[in-house]
Formats: sequence, C-alpha cells, structure tokens
Amino acid sequence: GAFHGDRLVGTVTCEHDARIKVQHIGHIIGMMVHTDEQGRGVGRALLHALIERASADAELHQLTLNVTAGNVAAEGLYERSGFVRYGTHPRAIRVGGKFFDKHHMLLNLR
Repeated sequence: GAFHGDRLVGTVTCEHDARIKVQHIGHIIGMMVHTDEQGRGVGRALLHALIERASADAELHQLTLNVTAGNVAAEGLYERSGFVRYGTHPRAIRVGGKFFDKHHMLLNLR
C-alpha cells in the first residue's frame, strides 16, 4: 500500500498459483489509487515496488495483469514499465449495464 501520512492512498496486489506448471507467473490484481492522488506518481511507485519485489523472487519469471480498455493512463503506466499487450477479452466486465473490454498484458522478469 501507499500512504500519505496515515491515509491509505493506493494499493496493489500480486498473487500466484501454487500449481507447479504455472507457479512462475504472478498476477497483478486490484491496482487502485485514490482519485485525489492520481497523477502524482503513486501508481508508478506501487508498480515499480511490486516489480522489484517480484524480480527478487526466484520462483517468479513473469507478471500478468488486465486493464480496462480505454483507461489510457493505466495502459500508459504499464507500457512505460515494460508490459506488453498480448490479447483482449471483449466485453470482459459489465458496469451499469455497459460492457468493457479488458486488455491482457505481461512482463517477463527473466
């Protein structure tokens, strides 16, 4: 998590499967930065800290994430951090009756 004083302003989570054939892949989920803190480098700091920690884990060789299509700021952050898009899941989520695609992205750590 990222804090501004005592206040939690951002979070990111990485999990990986215990199954032997896929335990080398970490999945970034739940990346969130409070609206008041967006554009101040909080997301970048969280992501870079996660990548650094994942890189230090000898078991992890790859990170994946999904980003909502059209979230230009998030897609740009991930691309600047080395992630590449490898596919799109059409109509992956539905919010308020409206469908949104999700882009799949990955980063090879080694």
